[in-house]
Amino acid sequence: MLRIVIVEPETLTLLGFKTAISQSPDIEVTGDATSGKLGFQLIEQTNPDVVLVDLLLPDMSGLELTR
Repeated sequence: MLRIVIVEPETLTLLGFKTAISQSPDIEVTGDATSGKLGFQLIEQTNPDVVLVDLLLPDMSGLELTR
């Protein structure tokens, strides 16, 4: 099973991603965050296979988080 973390500040967009991804039986959303700081902590805790990151986060650039 593929484990995904989503880092997205917009609530409706986050809900849309989670709903779409949950349709696949082979993919699990292991967590979500609305800021870079929370996303970084979540990534360290869950060690996902994939992280879906918005580039325009409220506290840092999505590129910074990706590094």
